[in-house]
Amino acid sequence: MDLLQRTKRLLRRHNVHPRKRFGQNFSVETALLQELVSYASLSKDDVALEVGAGLGSLTKLLSLKCKRVLAVEVDAGLIRILREELKDFNNVVLIEGDIMTASIPSFNKVVSTPPYSISSPLLFWLLEKNPECAVLTLQEELADRLVAPVGSRDYSRLTVITYYHAEVEVLDQVPREMFYPKPDVDSRITRLKPRKHPFPVTDETVFFDLMRTLFTQKNKKTRNAIIPFLQKRGMKGKELKQLADSLPFHDRRVRRLAPEDFGLLANEIAQNNEKIFFGGFTFVVLNIVYRPAEDTYLVADNLTVESGETVLDMGAGCGILGVLAAKKARKVVAVDVNPYAVQCTSINAKLNHVTAKLDTRQGNLFEPLREDEIFNLILVNPPYLPLKAANQKEWSERAWSGGTTGRNFIDRFISEAPNHLKKGGRILLVQSSLSGIDETVHKLEKAGFRVSILAERKVAFERIVLITAKR
Repeated sequence: MDLLQRTKRLLRRHNVHPRKRFGQNFSVETALLQELVSYASLSKDDVALEVGAGLGSLTKLLSLKCKRVLAVEVDAGLIRILREELKDFNNVVLIEGDIMTASIPSFNKVVSTPPYSISSPLLFWLLEKNPECAVLTLQEELADRLVAPVGSRDYSRLTVITYYHAEVEVLDQVPREMFYPKPDVDSRITRLKPRKHPFPVTDETVFFDLMRTLFTQKNKKTRNAIIPFLQKRGMKGKELKQLADSLPFHDRRVRRLAPEDFGLLANEIAQNNEKIFFGGFTFVVLNIVYRPAEDTYLVADNLTVESGETVLDMGAGCGILGVLAAKKARKVVAVDVNPYAVQCTSINAKLNHVTAKLDTRQGNLFEPLREDEIFNLILVNPPYLPLKAANQKEWSERAWSGGTTGRNFIDRFISEAPNHLKKGGRILLVQSSLSGIDETVHKLEKAGFRVSILAERKVAFERIVLITAKR
C-alpha cells in the first residue's frame, strides 16, 4: 500500500477530515520524507523536533535515526491516530498542543512538514530557539522570502531576521501533488543552520521592535517610517524630528535598507549616541566606541592627503580620520579590532557620503589586509598607555591599553608596517611620553625611516606627540 492510500485509509477509519483551519496537507510521498531525514544528517545523539506530526509517517522515519523524537500535534483527532500508530516507538514523545504555547523539552534539530498556516510564526520561533539544523518544507513563496534580495517585492522583516540568525539553503522543489489534500501552491525543502551574527547589535529588543515597525511601512522613507517607533520611546516635538533627520539612511526607503543598515539604525537609537562635529562633517559616536580625544584631534589637525593616495587608518575608532582622509584619497581602508568601532566607522562613512571610498575591516593590526595591499599613508593612533587589557572590561577602555609597558601594539606595528607602505610613503603615529617617545623614534629610524616630530600637545599627566616617518 502506498503512502497516499494509507493516508486515506487512516483518515477514513478514524473519521477524521483534513482541516483547512490548521493548514492540514499530509505528505504522501515516501521519497520526500526520506529526503528531509537525509538533509538533517541525523545521528543517534540527536533529539529531533517535528511540528505537525499529522499521521506519523515522518515521525516513524525519524525515530529510526535519532535518540528521541518530539512529535507535536495540535489536532485532537490526529492525536488519537498518532497514539495508535506510534505505540510501539519507544523513543517518540507525543506532545499535544500548539507549538507556540506548549512546553517543549530541549532539542537540537528540527525536521518537519509544518502546516502552512503557522509557517511564518514558526520560523520566528525557531530562530529564537537556535537549533543546530532545521529542515522544513515551506510554501515556495515563503522560502523565497527567506533569501529575497534587498529592495525586492519579497524582501521582509523575516528576510532580515533570518539573515541575522542563520544560513539558509533553499533546496529541492516539492510539487503540490506530494500532499493530500493537494494544496494550492508548490513547496521547497529549506534548510537553516545557525551562524555567528553577521553584524553586531547592541540591543536585540530594539533591533527586532524597530524592524517590526519599519516593515509595516516599507515603501516610506526611513525618516517618516521611524517616527512612530521613536514616539513609543517617549520622544516628541523638536527632539523627535531632529533625531529622525539625523539618523543614517533617513532619506532612503525602508525596503532599500540592507540587514546591516537596520542594525546600524537600531544601535544608534539603543545607545543614545553622541554626535560630534569636525571639519564640516558630523560623526556619530557609539557609547561602546572610543570617543575622539586630544590624540585623535592632534592627527586630524595635521592631516594632509594628496589626491589619488591610498590610506590605511589603523585603530579607526568612530572613523573620524578615515572620513577626513577620504575627502581626497582614492581609497581608505579603516581597520579596528572592536566590531562596534568598525560598525561606527561604517555609519559615519554613510552619514558623510564617502562609503564608496572607505572600506571597513575588523581585525588586529595588519591581519585583515592582504599581503599585497600597500598604502601611501598609514594613520595609527595606537593603544599606548601602560595598562593591562585584561583589566579593562569595556571596548572603550581597552582602546587605551598598550600592555604593561604601553608598547605592545607600537613595537609590533613598527616591525610590520614596512610590508604595507609604498616606497616614498609615510606614517603618522601618535605616541605618549608614558610609553617612550625616544624609543619609538629610534626603532623607526632603525627600520629605515626618516623621522621627525610633526606636532605635540600637553595633556593632564602626559605629553602626546605626532610622529611622521617617511620611507
